[in-house]
Amino acid sequence: PVAEHCLCVPGRRMQRCFSLLTELPLNGLAPEVVERVWRGDLGNSDDQISLRAVAVSVREGLVFDVLETLNSIVGKREFDCNAFTDGLKEHNIPVRHLIVLVLSLVESHSEESFSAGHLYLLLLRACGQSAFNLFHPLAFRSLLNLLRFWTIETTKAIDNECISNKRTAKLQRGAKREQAASSSGAGSRRRRKPSRKPTQASNIDDDDDDDEDGNNNDGAEMDDDQQAAAAAAAGAELGDDESSSGDASRHQQLVRVGPERVVSVLSELDALLGSGGGLVLASQADTRLFAIEVAAELSRCPPPAAVLLSGSQQHSAVSSAAYNLLRVLSVDARHGGAVDGAQHLVRHLLPSVLLPPSISAASGPLARHAAASRDRCVAFLQQVASSERDGAVRAAMAGAIGSMLQHICMHVPDKADPRAHAAYTVELLLLG
Repeated sequence: PVAEHCLCVPGRRMQRCFSLLTELPLNGLAPEVVERVWRGDLGNSDDQISLRAVAVSVREGLVFDVLETLNSIVGKREFDCNAFTDGLKEHNIPVRHLIVLVLSLVESHSEESFSAGHLYLLLLRACGQSAFNLFHPLAFRSLLNLLRFWTIETTKAIDNECISNKRTAKLQRGAKREQAASSSGAGSRRRRKPSRKPTQASNIDDDDDDDEDGNNNDGAEMDDDQQAAAAAAAGAELGDDESSSGDASRHQQLVRVGPERVVSVLSELDALLGSGGGLVLASQADTRLFAIEVAAELSRCPPPAAVLLSGSQQHSAVSSAAYNLLRVLSVDARHGGAVDGAQHLVRHLLPSVLLPPSISAASGPLARHAAASRDRCVAFLQQVASSERDGAVRAAMAGAIGSMLQHICMHVPDKADPRAHAAYTVELLLLG
């Protein structure tokens, strides 16, 4: 009975997954809209409005429930990919409608977007060898763009927190010095008050007087065309304010997303594109190169500000997961040529190796992170170049690293600190 119960648990969870999928408002998507989106035609504004309306109607927490239920069974020994694909047909779940709805949720750039993106990758892995039937480059690239925006906004927030902490510490040191000076008698001397600069109030009064006299009132009256232009300009400014407020709200939502959710998405990508996954990007060269570019940016993601300010050399979990994904994308022969992958890998890891002058000449948590990120990037390149058994991959990595060395030597700024960092990097790469 215990064994029968264990075998029945995955079946019940799969049925619950199908039941949750049927709750999604897939019937609200018009077939012609889905067909246009599937062909990559997103220029129709009416289609975008209808997609957003359907995405907003999704019950809160439903996508996360589907994700958790499916994640509990995919990859288990009892899970059958063919049974899952057959279940989608039996429950009349239109696959294209499902992918288009997930795409719309991902492009909203909200907290739920990460659940939707993770669900999309999980659906691809659940379909096994038939994952390519569900693969859509637009949805895949939208997920990569979401990860890129999260990296940009999170890095900005961490940098601002470190800078704010530095300024606060500087003010506290100044206050302590003033307190010490005052306690020793230096503050007892009366200080001379600074002279006040004349304000512009007199000029403003003069202008007002001119207006009242009627001598400087050329633009007081406007014709109908000028009033319409002014109203249009005011409407444009209002629209800009609304768009900026919308961008600010999306920025706050992205910053609230914890790094553990990003790590789970990257781990799912690694499992999907790895040797045991069902997705191969050999015929999607542009998508593969774009994935390498985004993963390289994620590899530079700093740890939380508290870790940086503590002086710890701990790397972020996002950076570790990104390097694992980079290795799969760049050197796995199933996803394309080794030469293109190695060159693209080195090209987008170059900012990690060649520090800008503003960082190389500074000292602080951000500078320490940049130096640690450089050392880790060099160690990763050495490991990939030396541990691969395929001779073609080793030769491609050696050629790409040689090009990197030439670029560093030719483009390093003619300043002492950047040149010292560049010399250290070249030495590490040559010794490797």
